[in-house]
Amino acid sequence: MARLNLDWNAALFPSTRHMLLVDLEATTSGDNPAPGDLVITDDSCEIIEIGLVVLDLEGDQAEPTTKFSSVVRPVLNPTLTEFCTKYTCISQAEVDGAPSYPEASAALTEFVTQLDTLPGGWSWGSWGASDLELLKRNMARNGCANQLLARPVFRPQGDLPGHARRERRNGADEGAGAAGRSRSGQGPSRVW
Repeated sequence: MARLNLDWNAALFPSTRHMLLVDLEATTSGDNPAPGDLVITDDSCEIIEIGLVVLDLEGDQAEPTTKFSSVVRPVLNPTLTEFCTKYTCISQAEVDGAPSYPEASAALTEFVTQLDTLPGGWSWGSWGASDLELLKRNMARNGCANQLLARPVFRPQGDLPGHARRERRNGADEGAGAAGRSRSGQGPSRVW
């Protein structure tokens, strides 16, 4: 895989050596659900996958130093919409056999706690405010806490000048609708 060739440290405040790139996938009905189809709003949108890779910004950014991934079982709308499965590439069988959000959040917290020993510290980033807001809503709904929210967050979409967002829709021809705004099953843990 090619080196990212971005001066991540110049873009981060405070500067850290390690960057956690987080990607969340969520239940969605798309921007234009068909009449009679389930409509999933930002308030009823649930995380169905947590993906995270850790990059050493002083090292070879071609490969992550470690990664975390968990599919999550939705509760409010346990049956994924057809749009959601096509857009995220996550199957109904995957979410049916997945841990609940509190279980996945606990595993993520355990993973993140281990990163406190990384030399030079760490901060985290996601593509935009939608992942951060989705994480906050799901944590509040499930009574969970996570160390990610106590750390600086970096959003390449808004924090890197001239860095344009590129959507990969995997055949979907409309936006994801609710806050999940998928990158068609290509979150950081699936890309690497």
